[in-house]
Amino acid sequence: MENNKIIEIKDLYLNFDKLEVLKGISLDVYSKDVIAIIGSSGSGKSTLLRCLNLLEKPDSGIIKYKGINILDKKTNIDDVRKSIGMVFQSFNLFDNMNVLENCTIAQIKVLKRNKEEAIEIAKKYLIQVGMGDFIYSDSRSLSGGQKQRVAIARSLCMNPDVILFDEPTSALDPEMVSEVLNVIKDVANSGITMLIVTHEMGFAREVSNKILFLNDGYVEVFKDTNEFFENPGSPRACEFLRKVL
Repeated sequence: MENNKIIEIKDLYLNFDKLEVLKGISLDVYSKDVIAIIGSSGSGKSTLLRCLNLLEKPDSGIIKYKGINILDKKTNIDDVRKSIGMVFQSFNLFDNMNVLENCTIAQIKVLKRNKEEAIEIAKKYLIQVGMGDFIYSDSRSLSGGQKQRVAIARSLCMNPDVILFDEPTSALDPEMVSEVLNVIKDVANSGITMLIVTHEMGFAREVSNKILFLNDGYVEVFKDTNEFFENPGSPRACEFLRKVL
């Protein structure tokens, strides 16, 4: 199992000014894990996720990706980001580009693929996420759910080893949530390692194999999904589930 470890986090601390946000997080992620990160607002979920591709810089600790400490100044973080994709709650599409262009620009500029190959790959993943009829649409004309599906396709186009989802449905109207969650389920079934910050407990239970429950910047519980929902393992986790289920 050790050979399949893809991310190792050890003693991760991060402060925003005087506010302690992460307080010694340690976590191992193995290939094909789908980890749902849950907890109350302010518990450090999104901050932890953003540390994994250095959108936030921890104050101390170790983050290893395939054995390489990405916090080492010698590590080329751009190379790491090629392999660790991220899907944001706010979509982050380029409004001045159509759907296809949003899915090809990084392939061409970062992965150095030629335009024809990038287009072929983009079309493949746009069809996979149910956006085949919108390939040439103006990004600004899309609904929130459609934008998020394009954002997922854009991440898949980079052939990442890991995808980080930061509350991917929180900015959506309720009727659009299920369509995006279904796409994420399909991605999980493809075998990509995923870490998902989510408030959707039914989705977390269905799609993940492990639950990471954060409380006030600490790892309160980290265990297999079925075991967590049957026996959360801490009074705080039990209280959380009572409120959200």
